[in-house]
Amino acid sequence: MARPAIDFLTFRLDVLNERAKRQASQIYEEACGVGIRELRVMRLAHVQPGITQSEVVAAGYLEKTLVSKLLTSLVRRGLIRRQIGEEDARWVQLFLTDAGRDIVRQCNRMGRQMEKAWLAPLDPAEVAVFEQLLAKLTAAWENQPAKARGRAAKAD
Repeated sequence: MARPAIDFLTFRLDVLNERAKRQASQIYEEACGVGIRELRVMRLAHVQPGITQSEVVAAGYLEKTLVSKLLTSLVRRGLIRRQIGEEDARWVQLFLTDAGRDIVRQCNRMGRQMEKAWLAPLDPAEVAVFEQLLAKLTAAWENQPAKARGRAAKAD
């Protein structure tokens, strides 16, 4: 397989990521009525009930205005509910409704099936190595000082 004209790792990862997200979003929308970004917000509320909007922005790598729009839609559709923080009334906490939890569970099953299909070209040993390498690269990136990450981003 020929390398793309732009062969930076970040570009190649982005292309692969965009293709996978586009396919997944279409499947989730057809089956469950939610796009991949809405689902990301819902999954964060699922794994961390009471998460705040700013925590969703940080953990989901989404823009603040986008999260606001997504939450407005999800609340209007009855998939997420907002609640004033018990410890601090300045914070609004987010919780999935029963309908939201059902959708997340269904999408999680579908997501696992899609991941298996995407990884099917690799044998089990290659999948294990791939997972180890992703974990290693992620840990190395997260352990860099923020200043060094910024320099690396400017170099690309």
